[in-house]
Amino acid sequence: VFNGTMHEMSKQKSTLCIIYVSEAVREPMLDIISSTVQVPHKEGSIKGARNPASRSWLLHSFRDVIYNRTSFYIAGDSTDVKDSALCLCKKAFEIIDFKSHCGTHPTLGSVDNICFSPLGDESLENVSLQAVDFSAKLYESVGVPVYLYGAASTYGSRSDVTTPTQLKDIRRQLGYFEATKSVDTAPTVQPSFGTFMRSAERDSKGVSCIGAVPYIQNLNICFGSDSPRSSVVKVT
Repeated sequence: VFNGTMHEMSKQKSTLCIIYVSEAVREPMLDIISSTVQVPHKEGSIKGARNPASRSWLLHSFRDVIYNRTSFYIAGDSTDVKDSALCLCKKAFEIIDFKSHCGTHPTLGSVDNICFSPLGDESLENVSLQAVDFSAKLYESVGVPVYLYGAASTYGSRSDVTTPTQLKDIRRQLGYFEATKSVDTAPTVQPSFGTFMRSAERDSKGVSCIGAVPYIQNLNICFGSDSPRSSVVKVT
């Protein structure tokens, strides 16, 4: 269903939103979160719809118990995707307590990363504007600080951002790659919505990174502790 629907949407003007939440162990919670978005069936029927008129669908999800991290793929009309993603994220923030999170994958919040990408004839500019509008509504709804990246960062409220901010730079400055690092001084990259929070101040929600980039497929590759650095660099 996922491959078929993605193929069809690649011929149209559509948007894909991938949402990464910091939960995978408690499956009933994931069922509650995913039930906020309608799901296509092979027969063309829809289940889990909160708005039958919506032109967006939950096409795929990947639950990684070891990482304690789940990704949700929502695609369809740009405006409807934005609305569906907001419903899913609000529910995730409501039931996931970031303070009690434990997993092997680094994360910055209950909803760690939300990535918007254009499909088919949709433009990156329009998707960026949708991502910014989504970010404003998410901050207004749940109060989570939002860091914009990719093309969306140049359309945000910060007039000092003239070149796209990269997700890796935000993560590096917020201690994403160093689990034991405590971030107590304001980094160069500031939230587009909300204010900087020191590590100890991040509440049950944490922070969210939201961006607009061309669609890419992420891969997680495991290397042994004795793998030569040259081999790792060659592969990655």
